[in-house]
Amino acid sequence: MLIGASIYYVQINCGNQAMMQRFLSVPTVKDAKHCLIFYSCGIICIYLMTLYNGLLIFAKYHDCDPLTTGLSKASDQLVPLLVMDVLGGVFPGLAGCFVAGVFSAALSSLSTGLNSMAAVILEDFVKPNRSVPLTEKQTALVCKSVVIIVGILCIGLVFVVEKLGMIYFCCDSIKLNCLLFQYFERRFNSSLRLFGSVMYVVGEAVWFPIALYVPALTFNQVTGIGVHTITPIVCGIVTFYTCVGGLKAVVWTDVVQSGLMYGSILLVMIKGTY
Repeated sequence: MLIGASIYYVQINCGNQAMMQRFLSVPTVKDAKHCLIFYSCGIICIYLMTLYNGLLIFAKYHDCDPLTTGLSKASDQLVPLLVMDVLGGVFPGLAGCFVAGVFSAALSSLSTGLNSMAAVILEDFVKPNRSVPLTEKQTALVCKSVVIIVGILCIGLVFVVEKLGMIYFCCDSIKLNCLLFQYFERRFNSSLRLFGSVMYVVGEAVWFPIALYVPALTFNQVTGIGVHTITPIVCGIVTFYTCVGGLKAVVWTDVVQSGLMYGSILLVMIKGTY
């Protein structure tokens, strides 16, 4: 697990399109290294918090399985069930903070992915097939069109995720790092880079509905509102601010959403323990 996780995070942090866009948004390489250090510390903290919340779930429901009794429809809803039991009756507003934190993580991932896919399609599919360079206005139009089309596709694929379940989750493994294929292009030819870009686009398109569906289950457990009601609203919001603000909107929403996410997990840990 240690070796596999290390390799996984190396390729995520050093060859992922979304991460590269974040690194390129800072002035110098030194600043990018500082960002990576803070990110690594944050990932370690979030995993420790997640593991502790898992222990809280086990301690609270060790003698009463929520899946067997029908309190929860799926294992993905165990955490929101814990939140409702721990925070719902005493501090009603805190359960809402937790839902906001979960959706913040989903919005962050989705907006980053949409922005990255727009960049890949622009650089690898649109620009190479143009005899005349795109103007700034045309470039913006292409990127916004990609974001809108993929956003609509995500809403439709949520139904597929719900029906196929874990089979669909396994399909997410086809996602490849398109940046690595840019290096392979120098060694071989442009066809290999094109193959990598196609696989990246397909993999991201498969993953986006998962990023929508999982937090929608949490919202459904806490509020009772249907999954198919909330996913179009969330996807519409993400598509809108990604189109309007681009990478700058993605970065700033990441900051706000990270604060909500960490705060909500801490609240559950503190109240669940005491």
